[in-house]
Amino acid sequence: MRGLPGITLGVAAALLSGAGCAGSNVSREAFAADANSVCRGYNAKIDAKPRPGVLEQFQDYTDEVLPLMRDTRDRIGDLERPDELERDVEQLLARWDDIIDAAEGLRQGAAAGSDIEIVIGRRKMGLAELQADSAARAAGVPDCVGFNPFSRR
Repeated sequence: MRGLPGITLGVAAALLSGAGCAGSNVSREAFAADANSVCRGYNAKIDAKPRPGVLEQFQDYTDEVLPLMRDTRDRIGDLERPDELERDVEQLLARWDDIIDAAEGLRQGAAAGSDIEIVIGRRKMGLAELQADSAARAAGVPDCVGFNPFSRR
């Protein structure tokens, strides 16, 4: 077997084996199907929980939904995604992090009996949710719109 002039077979093999390493092989459709499935599961779990109506219920509700929020965020973050969606998905995850952080603040406010902390937390969540929903639509994952469990549709 003859090699390429100036290139040993080992170097050629290394070049060819590395050729497919750049970028993602997943399609937009495959990513969307997986992400929408994760978000549908999240939505079903959140929708099954009764909404808090009074201050005393906010802490318990938040304690229940925070693990679901974190799990969904991590599962979406772990999905392979096409390169062209990287920015949108990173934006989605960053805004979900903002919603989760605000929910933590809301939980602490509820534990302290502070109505104002709940109001502030919900406002922070609302702003981040608008940006997250925009990123979810841009990424082609409409079932991931409405991540904020305190403003359910």
